[in-house]
Amino acid sequence: MEDIQTTVLKRIITYIKIHCKMFYVILDLASLPLIYLLIYKTGGIKYVFSHTMYFPIVFAGITLGSGFGLSVGLIAGIMLGPLMPIDVMTGEQQLWYNWVFRLIIYVILGSFSGYQSDLLRKNNKTIQSLLSKNNETNIPNKNSLSSLKESLSNSPQTVITALINNHHNIIDILGSDTYNKVLMTLYDNLISKLDSYTAIVFADSNKFWIIFPYSTVQSDINKISSILKQPLIIDDIPLYVDFAIGFSIAKNPRICANLTTFINSDMSARIAQKKNLSYVVFEDSMSKRKNDFELLGAFNDALTSNQLYLDYQPKIDLKTLKPIGLEALIRWQHPTRGLIMPDSFIPLIEQTQLINTLTDWVLKTALRKVEHFFKLNLRVPISINISAKNLLDPQFETRTNATVDQFHISSSDIEFEITESMLMTNPEEIKSILTNLRIKGHTIAIDDYGVGYSSLAYLSQFPIDIVKIDRFFMSKMDINKSTQQIVKSTINLAHDLGFKVVTEGVEDETTMKLLQEYGCDYAQGYYFSRPLKDEVVDQWYIKNLNN
Repeated sequence: MEDIQTTVLKRIITYIKIHCKMFYVILDLASLPLIYLLIYKTGGIKYVFSHTMYFPIVFAGITLGSGFGLSVGLIAGIMLGPLMPIDVMTGEQQLWYNWVFRLIIYVILGSFSGYQSDLLRKNNKTIQSLLSKNNETNIPNKNSLSSLKESLSNSPQTVITALINNHHNIIDILGSDTYNKVLMTLYDNLISKLDSYTAIVFADSNKFWIIFPYSTVQSDINKISSILKQPLIIDDIPLYVDFAIGFSIAKNPRICANLTTFINSDMSARIAQKKNLSYVVFEDSMSKRKNDFELLGAFNDALTSNQLYLDYQPKIDLKTLKPIGLEALIRWQHPTRGLIMPDSFIPLIEQTQLINTLTDWVLKTALRKVEHFFKLNLRVPISINISAKNLLDPQFETRTNATVDQFHISSSDIEFEITESMLMTNPEEIKSILTNLRIKGHTIAIDDYGVGYSSLAYLSQFPIDIVKIDRFFMSKMDINKSTQQIVKSTINLAHDLGFKVVTEGVEDETTMKLLQEYGCDYAQGYYFSRPLKDEVVDQWYIKNLNN
């Protein structure tokens, strides 16, 4: 139903545009006798109403151009000249030079207004052309998208992003002029081989957007690939142009005038480029990457608008079963998406410089909490997670020391946790930084031990105090003898190397007792407590410390 309404509306608009000029002609010519009658009925040319004749003359020039403006001025001059007396009551006629002079003024007015209107339209058309085309290649750019609604057929469209992978090589070796010739040749090839309903846009320094009526995925892929793979000879030099192509389908052609139309094809082309593929067809499963970008875009606002907060997971001494510290766990309460767990956004943040901003925020928040406990006469160390990207930031150590020095606490009350896999990123540099942090007084822990490929012997070369055995092993402890033996051996070897051991994910009494039997130092898990909100962790900690 919507498509029918759209078609009808398009036809109405087209009809109006075609007949608009005729409508203006009729309107203007019809106004002349009406104004003539007004002037005649009000007494003749000597009265003020004669000035109303300026309106149709100027209107004709502005809307229909200088030629029609001149013609209307001539007709108006004759109608208010020999055909109109000075005074209708007396019948007195005008002197010939009076109405001839008025006629000349009318003709000049109509011609001049028309000329100015023609000039304005011409300049506007030139400006639009300059804005909608690349200055160097004359290929339509992103600004030309606004006219796509008129040029595309009313059917689903194939949307393509074609990235030129080796454009830097072409520019560096042969120069920008040659590269521009490559672009123009590609554009001419596409225009000549595709049908009249095709739109081609040069969207970026190495990116073409192509839209044409959808047929089938494979036939459209073959069509574009065959065109783009044609050999190019520029200035008698055969050139190889390498493409990464992304395909998507726009079921509603009306949206093709929007930049958002090309998000899916751009994403597909980037994946093809990254994986060294000729093309990638967009699939719904790829939308997760779009959501990831949206999360990244919203993260700065989350930091400044108190959407982020810390929960605290108690750490229990298995000899006394009393709490001996907390682990800070970040949470994101998004205003529309609700609670977002760290697994959904931390991996994204770690790929950007935002991880440094986030870690700084977590550190300051944890330090405030440690200081808060200190004021309650409690010493409660808090551990926070850091990434390899933090450690490799040249300013991380300086910022961390400066931040800790702002608070009235011991450096040993902040423990840094890093996963074993991150130690492999740049072992020597990370070892140096961890050593400096440890000298400053901080405790260093290896998180999620057992899920990577490192041995405790390898880890012993790093300045480590604690090894945290991953929760994966705890989930199998009560039923799997092999897992029990692995955990027991790991604890013994860690102790031999001088490490304390923490086990994560302890959820039942059987596992807890086995860990006590194996001599494990500390444990975390739902058996002891779920992660606690900031407002309740104080009460929980004091209660369980005194029991």
